[in-house]
Amino acid sequence: AMLDEEQLAAAAPAETGDEGEGAVPAAMRAATGDGWTDESYPFAIVLVANKELALQAEQMANEVVQHMEDPLGATGKRPRVQRLTTASEDWPFAARWRPAPDLLITMPVHLARYMREGVLVDVMHTSRILVMDEADLLLDGHHLKDVDNILTCVKRVHREVNPRF
Repeated sequence: AMLDEEQLAAAAPAETGDEGEGAVPAAMRAATGDGWTDESYPFAIVLVANKELALQAEQMANEVVQHMEDPLGATGKRPRVQRLTTASEDWPFAARWRPAPDLLITMPVHLARYMREGVLVDVMHTSRILVMDEADLLLDGHHLKDVDNILTCVKRVHREVNPRF
């Protein structure tokens, strides 16, 4: 689970032009793979407040991925980056038919939808990184309920993995 890994929190002052930059370290870490094998779920998830920020984050992550040198850690491949700006009835990725990207960029409303399907717990169990890009926008009233549901799921998974906490 994400909280078992070493944790790093970073913040930048608002309106510094850093929109989408949270995807950059996530893309770099996804390249190492950390022995990643589950193609049904992403290695890293970047939460953004809107479609425009999702596009910016995707562009930045893809630019970083393009300039990575070989070899690329445990996986030996470049990380796949994808933005998910709609939610379907079912989790859209499956290892056999449509593998999940290594780095998924999405909005809280779309990710939280899968909590109702029970998939979000599996996602949080297997993903290693959760980035909240432009957290001030994510924590306003519009996204707060979905972000809270996602973070509650993260805490639940963390307690399952580390019962002493």
